[in-house]
Amino acid sequence: MQSHQLLQKYFDKKKANSGYSLRALARDCDVSPSFLSRVLSGQKALPYALLVKMGKVLDLEPEALSSLKASHSGTDVTDTTKPAKTKVESGKQLLTAPAQDWDLAEKSDFSILRNWFYIPILDLTLLESFDGSLEMIADRLGLALPTVEVAVRQLISANLLTQTNGKIRKAKDKLRFASQNNIADIRRFHDQMMAQAQSRLHEIAEDLMQDSGTDIYQLGAQLFPLTKKP
Repeated sequence: MQSHQLLQKYFDKKKANSGYSLRALARDCDVSPSFLSRVLSGQKALPYALLVKMGKVLDLEPEALSSLKASHSGTDVTDTTKPAKTKVESGKQLLTAPAQDWDLAEKSDFSILRNWFYIPILDLTLLESFDGSLEMIADRLGLALPTVEVAVRQLISANLLTQTNGKIRKAKDKLRFASQNNIADIRRFHDQMMAQAQSRLHEIAEDLMQDSGTDIYQLGAQLFPLTKKP
């Protein structure tokens, strides 16, 4: 999670300065580009000293940097007062927790899945750094301002956004879309998100290609049953 936040901050800086490459970030942090790329991809643990250095180089807000430091300090802390859970038990808890803690979306809410940016707009309003402006949403998501204005009006109309003293906020912090409803909209949403992921991966690849490198990488994701039903 720490490397993800720092990577997002790097993208923000690169957006303001297109010439700021991963190699330049590595130089400013006094590490090799190959080591930095492994850290940001999650292949290497993020050293505390590098966390502090990157926070300063990327102009991370003091509150955000303090939060990352606290999170880093607690990374290796183990709670010995409770027995360790098996992977199966942890998986079951992960699957059942949303039903207890999350609000189930109404059938009419599924219309927001037809555009990939509606849910990110909702979540952006929960960030501490959100200033309440539609311009910030447009800038952070790379959208045209008129597109954001239409989306916000629709989200307010659907009671998914609230507006108080001119500032908008997600109405329900945790909103879950049950997969058995409107599966076509859910598939469309995932297709759009896959396209966004592909675009961002190309950005990372372009940065990595600027470094002659000392390693080769393979990135893949697979999920399928190896066992057969009796």
